[in-house]
Amino acid sequence: MFLARMAYYSRPVWDSRSPEARRKMLKGILSAGIHNNPQAGLTGALVFDGIHFIQILEGMRSRVWATFKRIESDPRHCDVVLAGFLEVPERLFPNFAVMAPADGATFKHRVAIPDPDVATFDMLVAYAARHFREQKDLRLVSSKRKEPAA
Repeated sequence: MFLARMAYYSRPVWDSRSPEARRKMLKGILSAGIHNNPQAGLTGALVFDGIHFIQILEGMRSRVWATFKRIESDPRHCDVVLAGFLEVPERLFPNFAVMAPADGATFKHRVAIPDPDVATFDMLVAYAARHFREQKDLRLVSSKRKEPAA
């Protein structure tokens, strides 16, 4: 099995100006990540800072790529930028985590996700790993990966 790590950026496509509708859509995206990725044997992190998503995925190369292609065609995402895809000797993330602003937290003091036009693959991975460890102003939901049949 070839273990791969991938990072991408995207922005949400808000289908409503209503804050409640936006929260519902965001919850749907985050819930899909926490449910689907561990089921596919993927680990990593999905981080939302109020403007951008970044996601780091680790797992079997074919499953990581298939997940990216599904997200790329998801109408809830736009401006999807693949930052990097490479084979790695081991996982950096033991499970899959979704990180978004904690309930009631403001984005005023957040550390913004690096600009997609200047961030490197390594910067994205380090950013996600740091937020995974620190969990500052973020709500962390984690799910253990499953070992899917090959």
